[in-house]
Amino acid sequence: MLSSINSEMKMLWRNTFAITGALGIVEIALYFTTEGIRTKAASALRIVAALVYIPIILIALSLTLVDDVGIDLMPREVEALLPGMVIVIGVHLAFLALTESSVTAGA
Repeated sequence: MLSSINSEMKMLWRNTFAITGALGIVEIALYFTTEGIRTKAASALRIVAALVYIPIILIALSLTLVDDVGIDLMPREVEALLPGMVIVIGVHLAFLALTESSVTAGA
């Protein structure tokens, strides 16, 4: 949301996405390094999320990465698709949290 304040301020959206991606990676690292029972589904979703957060960070930090890789989209367009993927993963994690048994609750 912060990045949509002024679309002409490229550094604002790049910094916002880089910070958001870094916070996502921190959450995933904390999930895997704390005690508790981890379900396979929640762990798998977090691994997939890491695979989305890493490109978010890299694209936000590198002005030419999208062109270098050969993706026929602008960096902003790629950065619009990746958070959508994070939202879908988050919805699945929320569903798991609501439907998990009391044994794995809080994992």
